[in-house]
Amino acid sequence: MTSEVPASSIEGTAASRAGGRAATSPPPATPAPRAAASRTRRARGAPYQEPSATLRIHATSLQRALAKPVRRPARWASPAFAREVDLVRSHLRPIRSLDMLAASYGRESFQVGNAAEEGGASTILARSATEVAYALRWLEISGAASEAPWVVLIRSES
Repeated sequence: MTSEVPASSIEGTAASRAGGRAATSPPPATPAPRAAASRTRRARGAPYQEPSATLRIHATSLQRALAKPVRRPARWASPAFAREVDLVRSHLRPIRSLDMLAASYGRESFQVGNAAEEGGASTILARSATEVAYALRWLEISGAASEAPWVVLIRSES
C-alpha cells in the first residue's frame, strides 16, 4: 500500500535543495514538425521539399495511373489495399483545403523521404496506401476526383 506525499513536502524538499527557491527547469524544447523532418532529410542528403509540392507531384502521378490501367500496380486492386486507402481517406475527409491537407501531410511520420530519393512518386504510391489516400484527397479537394470508394475509382477508370 502506498501513501500519498503531500505536495507541500515535495515543494519544501525542492526548495531546500535549491537554496530556498523552488527548483524548476523548463521543459526541453521540441522542434516544430517541419524542422524535424527537414533535419532528417538534410541528414540523409536530400533537400527539403514542401509538403504541398510533394502532394502535387503524387496527385499528378496518381491521376496518370488512374487514367491508364496499365500503369497501376497490381496491389491497388487488392481488398486489403482498398480498405486501407478508404480508412485513411475517412480520416482526411474533414480536411477541406489544400493548405490544411499539406499541413497534415507534413506532420505525418511516414513522410520522411522525398520522391526522387525513393524511386519516384509512382514507386511510393505503389507501396503506400496512406500516400495514395493523401494524393487522392488532394485531387478531391482540387475537384479532379470524386469521393467514391477506392474500388469504385479503380473500376470506373478502367
